[in-house]
Amino acid sequence: MLPDMPCKLQIVDLAKGKGKCDIIIMFFLIPGLQIFASWDGGATAGCLDTIHGTRSFTDWGEAQMGLFASMSSVGLACSLVWSALLQKVDMKNGLLLAVGLNAVGNFLVGYMVNMWTLYCCKFVLGATQGIVQIWTNCWISSFCPQKHKTVCLTLASTVSTGLGSLLGFSIAGYGTSIGVPYSVFWYVSAGVMWFLWCVIMCVPNSEIEVEIAGDALAGAFSVDCTPTSSNGKLDPMQGVKQPDSVREEPLSNHGGRGLPVLCNGLFLSSAIGIATILYVISAIHFIWVGHFTVAWGVSKRNSVSLFNLVAVIGTAVGLPIAKTVDQFGGCKTPESTSKTMELMLAFMLASVCGASIAVCAIHSQLESLNRFGADEALSNGPQTHGTNQNLSFCLLGLLISFVFCLATQSGLLNVNVSALPLSSVRLGQGFTLSLQNLVGFAMGPFLPRVLMQNLEVYHFAKADTYCYSMAFVLLSLLVPLSFIFWGWCRPGQFCEDEKEGYLALGDGPEFGKCVQHPSQ
Repeated sequence: MLPDMPCKLQIVDLAKGKGKCDIIIMFFLIPGLQIFASWDGGATAGCLDTIHGTRSFTDWGEAQMGLFASMSSVGLACSLVWSALLQKVDMKNGLLLAVGLNAVGNFLVGYMVNMWTLYCCKFVLGATQGIVQIWTNCWISSFCPQKHKTVCLTLASTVSTGLGSLLGFSIAGYGTSIGVPYSVFWYVSAGVMWFLWCVIMCVPNSEIEVEIAGDALAGAFSVDCTPTSSNGKLDPMQGVKQPDSVREEPLSNHGGRGLPVLCNGLFLSSAIGIATILYVISAIHFIWVGHFTVAWGVSKRNSVSLFNLVAVIGTAVGLPIAKTVDQFGGCKTPESTSKTMELMLAFMLASVCGASIAVCAIHSQLESLNRFGADEALSNGPQTHGTNQNLSFCLLGLLISFVFCLATQSGLLNVNVSALPLSSVRLGQGFTLSLQNLVGFAMGPFLPRVLMQNLEVYHFAKADTYCYSMAFVLLSLLVPLSFIFWGWCRPGQFCEDEKEGYLALGDGPEFGKCVQHPSQ
């Protein structure tokens, strides 16, 4: 456990209600920032077809629209850069700058129509969201009790961002279906972000600021928590009882600055697993409305409702399932980590089974479309020619896949944070956020649109392009399944020196020790 220290930012037990400002940060500021920083992605998915149909965007191709949708995620992919910049500035000033730029970017996205200007504004939205996410993850990793860590990370990283995306998607989707201009939804986000900017201004610096040292191995959160001796001189070891392994082999002797991150197979498998799961979720999100309106004959309003239904049920069921990770002990010991990875593997297999059901339904729908023609097969909606049954199976498969994708992602977040020593968590989080946003959120909207554009070159019907794109995305779940299996089998296989394989949190008994998989 951490000793009592004179800190700029006191570590509090949120469950006991200590620290009013910390409660405001945890339950108001962090959710608010995450929700409305993520609003842009959902709003774009909800009205991308409307934007493409406006006069200023009719000459844009599918790939250009996909790039427009993914540019904010490209900005998010630079999280490793933002984490380095946060070392150089005051944390509160950095947040104020990020939130202010986010508000300006939202306003310009709603106002401007020039392609390159919109690309730049979307990039700024993603870049500022990356700063918010890094601060959020580091704040929670530092202050939340271990037994609540998975839940808190899930609430902040998954639920809040998911809720923001879902709200943006729903409000923009329903609004544009009744004729509301798409720009209104970005103006709303801009106004809320300015309000949160004012809230940050009112919170004391000491409650927000996390002063990070320049050296990644100097500590993930050096918040002026160095204990002092009775004579006032710095005594960094006072009150700290370290395990023998840490005293004999200091972390600074274990390799270079990024070595624990790049050489840790368990960390890499969880990071890639999270990124590829997010790719699938993001891709489904951005082609959902077009897929069900064009290939299944469902109205846009009903398509938005179906997505909300699947997302809400998936979240309500998937997140409680993810809590079983904490019941297994999380990742505090090699044994509990092995059980956690086995659980993630089972979750991912269930998700692939759900995706297989949906792909079979899509294949049946394609046969109906090809046999009867799109006009006849969809003349009275999905009820004709058996497409209603196909639609039911497709939604069932998507629901199963979504539930277990969320459960797997939440468990992998715990593994990802816990697979590195505390001194490398910040660097690791920057790497993870960069990977999940470049591979996940950026490629999710872009790659299916590129596939659709290429299929159109070969004169595939519009409905066929959506069906093939959705099937391609669902079958991509085999990628995270493979990496989770690899991480479970050999989490340390990239280590050239066994001293450079890490596992356990900073207050765990195995901190600083090389931990091999129990089966090795």
